[in-house]
Amino acid sequence: CLTVASRVALLLRLAEAVEHAHARLVVHRDLTPANVMVTAAGAPKLLDFGLATTPADDGPGPLALTAGYAAPERILGDAGGTAADVFSLGVMLYELLTGALPLGHRGDSRAALEHATLHQPPHAMPTLLRQAPDEAGPGRPQDAATALGDLEAITAQALRKDPASRYVGVHALMADLQRWQSRRPVAARRGQGWRHAAGLWLRRHALPAATGTVVLLGLAGGVAVSSWQRREAEAAHRRSDTVTRFLTELLQG
Repeated sequence: CLTVASRVALLLRLAEAVEHAHARLVVHRDLTPANVMVTAAGAPKLLDFGLATTPADDGPGPLALTAGYAAPERILGDAGGTAADVFSLGVMLYELLTGALPLGHRGDSRAALEHATLHQPPHAMPTLLRQAPDEAGPGRPQDAATALGDLEAITAQALRKDPASRYVGVHALMADLQRWQSRRPVAARRGQGWRHAAGLWLRRHALPAATGTVVLLGLAGGVAVSSWQRREAEAAHRRSDTVTRFLTELLQG
């Protein structure tokens, strides 16, 4: 069973192939697991460009699509631009992380899947990620809970119903997934405050941070000991002066 990190790496390789097509002005429009072949070396290959168009083909298109993976605008009859491929990649990312479809359920009719895509929010990822193993879908990774937070936010942005609210392109989705891989703040969670960014920094620099903490504590302890020793020395000096004066006065008495 692939881990969350392995699944993200797999989707990134698929996204790279999609971005390669977009750079050549080709939009796939029907990205689904059935249209992806994974080689023995673990490299995903895109299949079936039968519905592919160029971004200039922005008029109404045929309703040849795969319900459950198609973007809302495709269901409404739009040919779909690069944002439609971003949405489909978001569906596959959700499925890789939870073992379930984000909108509707496997086995639903096409009409039910299309209605869910147009009118319902995605199923709450935290619920699926936290499910006990015996309740979870068969394809969910064992470490699914590690997808909470950043990956949850990335998936949600890719699945927004308004194309303009999704990532501006597959390259932007890839950049956020790569930020997650390197434990850096992701664009999908901008504005969530310094605590989140600080937490990621500490995870990224766990050993240096721990070493720095030890050094700082050592320095602080050293300063405290030094101060205590200085105060003790000053007190001893005062006591010595007092005794010396007493003895001097006694002898002179």
